[in-house]
Formats: sequence, structure tokens, C-alpha cells
Amino acid sequence: MRVCRWPQGRRPLLLSHEAGLAIPTGSIPPDKRWDWETRTAAIAEPLGADFMIGLGPEHDRRSAEMVGPDDMVGPSNSREWREAADGSATGLGTADSLARVYAALACGGELDGVQVLRAETIEAAVQEQPLLHGDGASGEFGLGYQLLWKQYPGLPAPTFGHTGMGGSIGLADPTNRLGFGYVMNQIAGGTASPPGRNARSGGLGEGGSRGARCR
Repeated sequence: MRVCRWPQGRRPLLLSHEAGLAIPTGSIPPDKRWDWETRTAAIAEPLGADFMIGLGPEHDRRSAEMVGPDDMVGPSNSREWREAADGSATGLGTADSLARVYAALACGGELDGVQVLRAETIEAAVQEQPLLHGDGASGEFGLGYQLLWKQYPGLPAPTFGHTGMGGSIGLADPTNRLGFGYVMNQIAGGTASPPGRNARSGGLGEGGSRGARCR
């Protein structure tokens, strides 16, 4: 396990605006794919990942408040938002939870004895896909994942993952067998703010990065 941290607050909190659909569904029966409780139980809990889609009120006390321009923060601090279970935007979790899920993907689909996806499924997921209504390929996207090595040339191929609101990101680096997660709760007015700038908001909660490496 590698751990790196930017300045942080008093305690770890759940951060919003994490792309839930980037969490794989391969270990969940097809008839349960959209049952968020089943998804959490099948993937996050065995991995020890503190990540939820559809948050009950009992977790509000440890949910970080999003801070920033009103047109960016929107309703994300509301009870309705947290319980919406819209997998595209309302995933809530810690940097460590993202790092652990992506570490499993970086290591052939398995981490600490928990299998998330088959290796051949991951290989297929990071291939460019043809456009449905046009010529050519999707370029920077595979099957649900961004091909981050194409967007950020400093990353080795075939690093993949997904960026999020305010600069949050989760990624898998198969070359170095490393998963990485960065979350924040302060939005500086853009969708990709410098990490060191918005890793903390008034000491209210923890923002920062985590890395997890498999053996």
C-alpha cells in the first residue's frame, strides 16, 4: 500500500460527485445490475471500500459538504441528492475506496482475494469503441472508462479510469499495478482545479489522495 496526502482536515468523510457507473458490475447477476444495495454488497464491502450509491440519512453526519459556486455545487448537499442513487453522479466515498476498487482493476481484476472483474473483461473495457452514429472511434473512451493515458501523456498505457467534478479522479495503472483515488469537497470554479488548491475546505473534512498497490 502506498499512501500520499495533501493537507487534510480532522477526519475522513464521504465525498460526492464520484461516477458510480465506473464501478464494475461483472460480479453481479444481470437481473441485479441496477440494484445499488446489491452492487455495494458485492464489490465495495468485500474490498473494504467505503463507497455507496444512494446514501441513507444515518450517513449524513460523515458526508462532506460541497463548497463552491452555487451553479457548480447545485443540490449536491441535499438529502434528495444523496439518496437519489443516480449512478452517473451520486456515488459517495473516500479516496481510499476509489483507490482500492481501481487497484483491483489494475491487478487483473482481483485484490486481497476479492475478484471484481475477469482479466479479459478489463482488457475489453479499455479498447477504443466505434462511434454508434458516426465514423471513427470514441477516442478517449473505452467501455465506460476514460482512456486516461491518451488524455494525460505522462501516464503509461493503458491507464484508465474516470475524472469527476472539481478535479476528483479514480484510475487504474496496470503497468505499475496501482490504483489511485483523489477526492475533494471544495470547487474552485472549474471542473479540473489543481489538487493542492482544493484538497481541504476549512478543516471540515478530509480531502486528498490515496494509492493502493497489489502484490
